[in-house]
Amino acid sequence: MRNCPFNQNQYCVPGLDCCEQAISDARRARRRRGVWQPRFWEHTIRDEVDFEDHFHYIHYNPVKHAVVPFPYQWPYSSFHRWVRAGVYTSDWCCTPGAGPRWSSLNRTSGE
Repeated sequence: MRNCPFNQNQYCVPGLDCCEQAISDARRARRRRGVWQPRFWEHTIRDEVDFEDHFHYIHYNPVKHAVVPFPYQWPYSSFHRWVRAGVYTSDWCCTPGAGPRWSSLNRTSGE
Protein backbone atom coordinates (compact mmCIF):
# COMPACT_ATOMS: atom_id res chain seq x y z
CA MET A 1 0.00 0.00 0.00
CA ARG A 2 1.07 3.56 -0.59
CA ASN A 3 -0.17 6.93 0.62
CA CYS A 4 -3.22 8.17 -1.20
CA PRO A 5 -2.55 11.22 -3.39
CA PHE A 6 -5.99 12.62 -2.50
CA ASN A 7 -6.11 12.09 1.25
CA GLN A 8 -3.11 11.62 3.55
CA ASN A 9 -5.21 9.67 6.09
CA GLN A 10 -5.90 6.93 3.54
CA TYR A 11 -3.91 4.33 1.68
CA CYS A 12 -4.19 3.23 -1.93
CA VAL A 13 -4.39 -0.48 -2.63
CA PRO A 14 -2.46 -1.41 -5.79
CA GLY A 15 -4.78 -2.53 -8.57
CA LEU A 16 -7.89 -0.87 -7.14
CA ASP A 17 -9.42 2.47 -8.09
CA CYS A 18 -10.66 3.19 -4.58
CA CYS A 19 -8.87 4.14 -1.39
CA GLU A 20 -9.01 2.39 1.95
CA GLN A 21 -9.27 4.24 5.27
CA ALA A 22 -6.33 3.95 7.63
CA ILE A 23 -6.89 1.52 10.49
CA SER A 24 -6.69 3.05 13.95
CA ASP A 25 -4.56 1.43 16.65
CA ALA A 26 -7.70 0.58 18.64
CA ARG A 27 -9.32 -1.19 15.68
CA ARG A 28 -6.08 -2.99 14.90
CA ALA A 29 -5.80 -4.17 18.54
CA ARG A 30 -9.37 -5.54 18.45
CA ARG A 31 -8.86 -6.95 14.92
CA ARG A 32 -11.77 -4.91 13.55
CA ARG A 33 -11.82 -3.71 9.96
CA GLY A 34 -14.19 -2.82 7.19
CA VAL A 35 -17.95 -2.93 7.34
CA TRP A 36 -18.67 -5.21 10.31
CA GLN A 37 -20.38 -3.49 13.19
CA PRO A 38 -19.19 -4.16 16.75
CA ARG A 39 -22.66 -5.45 17.69
CA PHE A 40 -22.92 -7.81 14.71
CA TRP A 41 -23.93 -11.37 15.54
CA GLU A 42 -24.36 -14.48 13.46
CA HIS A 43 -27.56 -16.43 13.20
CA THR A 44 -27.81 -20.05 12.12
CA ILE A 45 -30.97 -20.74 10.16
CA ARG A 46 -32.86 -23.36 12.16
CA ASP A 47 -35.43 -24.66 9.67
CA GLU A 48 -37.46 -23.82 6.57
CA VAL A 49 -39.76 -21.42 8.46
CA ASP A 50 -36.77 -19.54 9.89
CA PHE A 51 -35.22 -19.33 6.41
CA GLU A 52 -38.44 -17.94 4.97
CA ASP A 53 -38.76 -15.40 7.80
CA HIS A 54 -35.24 -14.07 7.15
CA PHE A 55 -35.77 -14.14 3.40
CA HIS A 56 -38.81 -11.88 3.81
CA TYR A 57 -37.03 -9.76 6.42
CA ILE A 58 -34.17 -8.75 4.11
CA HIS A 59 -36.61 -7.74 1.39
CA TYR A 60 -38.82 -5.73 3.77
CA ASN A 61 -35.91 -4.02 5.58
CA PRO A 62 -35.73 -0.89 3.32
CA VAL A 63 -39.43 -0.33 4.04
CA LYS A 64 -38.99 -0.91 7.77
CA HIS A 65 -36.28 1.75 7.90
CA ALA A 66 -38.35 4.21 5.81
CA VAL A 67 -35.94 4.30 2.87
CA VAL A 68 -38.77 3.45 0.45
CA PRO A 69 -42.51 2.94 0.97
CA PHE A 70 -42.65 -0.46 -0.83
CA PRO A 71 -40.11 -3.27 -1.39
CA TYR A 72 -40.21 -3.02 -5.21
CA GLN A 73 -38.99 0.60 -5.02
CA TRP A 74 -35.57 -0.32 -3.56
CA PRO A 75 -33.41 -0.69 -6.69
CA TYR A 76 -30.51 -2.51 -4.94
CA SER A 77 -32.62 -5.41 -3.67
CA SER A 78 -32.65 -9.00 -4.85
CA PHE A 79 -36.44 -8.63 -4.52
CA HIS A 80 -36.67 -7.91 -8.27
CA ARG A 81 -34.89 -11.17 -9.11
CA TRP A 82 -37.32 -13.11 -6.92
CA VAL A 83 -40.31 -11.39 -8.55
CA ARG A 84 -39.00 -12.52 -11.97
CA ALA A 85 -38.55 -16.05 -10.56
CA GLY A 86 -42.17 -16.08 -9.35
CA VAL A 87 -41.37 -16.24 -5.61
CA TYR A 88 -42.91 -12.82 -4.90
CA THR A 89 -45.57 -10.81 -6.65
CA SER A 90 -44.47 -7.28 -7.51
CA ASP A 91 -47.03 -5.87 -5.05
CA TRP A 92 -45.80 -7.95 -2.05
CA CYS A 93 -46.29 -5.92 1.19
CA CYS A 94 -47.70 -3.00 -0.79
CA THR A 95 -50.91 -2.44 1.11
CA PRO A 96 -50.28 0.93 2.84
CA GLY A 97 -49.97 0.49 6.59
CA ALA A 98 -50.18 -3.31 6.39
CA GLY A 99 -46.53 -4.02 7.16
CA PRO A 100 -44.96 -7.47 7.08
CA ARG A 101 -47.24 -10.49 7.08
CA TRP A 102 -45.07 -13.41 8.10
CA SER A 103 -44.51 -15.43 11.26
CA SER A 104 -41.81 -14.83 13.90
CA LEU A 105 -40.10 -11.76 12.39
CA ASN A 106 -43.34 -9.83 12.59
CA ARG A 107 -42.39 -8.83 16.13
CA THR A 108 -40.53 -5.58 16.79
CA SER A 109 -37.41 -6.65 18.64
CA GLY A 110 -33.95 -5.18 18.72
CA GLU A 111 -34.02 -2.77 15.83
